[in-house]
Amino acid sequence: MNQTVKQLIELSGPLGPFGTEVRTDSLLRALKAGDPLVAAERILDAVGANPSLPPNVTRREFEFSASEVLAELSEHEPVRRRLENGLWDTTLRIVAIDALAILGNSASGAALAALASTELAESFLKEDELIRLVSALGSVGGSEACIAVEALRAHSFPEAVLRELDIAYESIVGQNNYGSKM
Repeated sequence: MNQTVKQLIELSGPLGPFGTEVRTDSLLRALKAGDPLVAAERILDAVGANPSLPPNVTRREFEFSASEVLAELSEHEPVRRRLENGLWDTTLRIVAIDALAILGNSASGAALAALASTELAESFLKEDELIRLVSALGSVGGSEACIAVEALRAHSFPEAVLRELDIAYESIVGQNNYGSKM
């Protein structure tokens, strides 16, 4: 098991009786060390390896920890673009969607909208992925995200997806009314 996987597992699991915020900060510094794009690639490689996890860490916790670190790194444009490319990789898609949602940068609206457009044409996303995509569109806002959400709202989806579409639409409309992201 490589060092990045070990660090993500430790970051994802409970701190335990001897865990401290200092240790968490140390793990975050180690994961983000060096060139941001190289650090992001290490994390994406760790996620893509689909490592065995200890019983106290779920896959979701592991992936979300990776997404949070990647969101911080994606403040650097090359990392953001790498995550946008990761939307098309089935092993990285969830982490890329979540990281872009956390970042909330409208510059990612076009890439997320392209994934939504492909979903409308081919219907290939799992329900969980679609819900996360819709949530990310609502988080990033912007005109491309708005158009994608409106296109998705015109189609039939499971109730959970429709709820998320309503939330995303309201978020984008609210952003537009306050001029923050559109």
